[in-house]
Amino acid sequence: MGCDSVIVIGAGVIGLTSALVFREAGYDVTIWADAFSPHTTSDVAVAIWYPYRAEPEALVRAWGLDTLRE
Repeated sequence: MGCDSVIVIGAGVIGLTSALVFREAGYDVTIWADAFSPHTTSDVAVAIWYPYRAEPEALVRAWGLDTLRE
């Protein structure tokens, strides 16, 4: 038996992207967050992301490219 609704914790870039992906997949999505734009870390991070000092380097690079494509 499956679930038809999800709760996403956080309304930054990752939370909102996750909510969008779930919604596009047909789930009913609820977002719980302490803060919403313009009061999130994502608002001041300006969507700059790069894995820094993460291992194993080959896998981290692949994960980063998958994230960028998404």
